[in-house]
Parts: sequence; C-alpha cells; structure tokens
Amino acid sequence: MSKRILIIEDDFDLSRQWNKLLQSHGYQVDLSYTAQEAIIVLNNDKFDLIILDRAIFIHTDLNNSHGIISDGAEAFFKYLRETDQAHIKAIPIIGVSGFKVRGSIKRTQRYFLDHQVAEFLEKPIRPSALLNAVKNCLGNN
Repeated sequence: MSKRILIIEDDFDLSRQWNKLLQSHGYQVDLSYTAQEAIIVLNNDKFDLIILDRAIFIHTDLNNSHGIISDGAEAFFKYLRETDQAHIKAIPIIGVSGFKVRGSIKRTQRYFLDHQVAEFLEKPIRPSALLNAVKNCLGNN
C-alpha cells in the first residue's frame, strides 16, 4: 500500500505541482488549502506524512475570497496539541516556507523546530529536495 501524504498549502498551483510530483513517485496525496480543511480531512482519514506551509489561512471567506486570520499554521499546531487522537499527533510534518523578509527564514525554522517538525524546506523547493525530505520522514530511502 502506498504512503498517504496531506499537503496543506494555500498556493493552488504549487499544491498541484507537488501533488503531481509525489503521485508520480507512488504516493497518495490529498490537498488542503486551509487549516480548517486540513483538520476536517485528518479527522476522517489516516495519513503517513503532512507537508505544512507556514503561511496558510485558518479558513477562507467564500464571500470575498480573502483568508480569515492568517496564522493557520498556529491554529493547526494548536489542534495537534489538543487532539486526543494519538495517531494524528504521531504523523511527521515537513514544514515549508517562502518568507523572504530579512531574518524571517531563521525565525520560521525556529518556529517549526519549536513545534517539532521532522524537516524544514525553504521555498522555492527543488523537486529532488522535496522527494528526499519525504523519503527521510517516511523512512524509505
């Protein structure tokens, strides 16, 4: 059975690129564009790995297409801390970010390390780097 990956990324084009890449290497991939969507998906399905963008929205306001409360990653980590579902807490996470403001990548790395993510990747991410991180997290080098 192939490993199942949940990508939580608000960039639709990038999500689709990663989806295509990972599926071409035999992984099953689900996409969520907000923290709210991801939490619903996690409560209904089982995953082996999560790829989480730092700058996601909590949810989307469908009336005006703007995100609501920009720190969706923090809301997602709060959910992980508070859930009583051990299998969800045990899923390894690859944190990704493309923040380019001076010093922000180091702060983002520290943020993800504080939340005990397995790997951190800085955007833009080379396909080989993404695949290597996925393989490392899933233990299938």
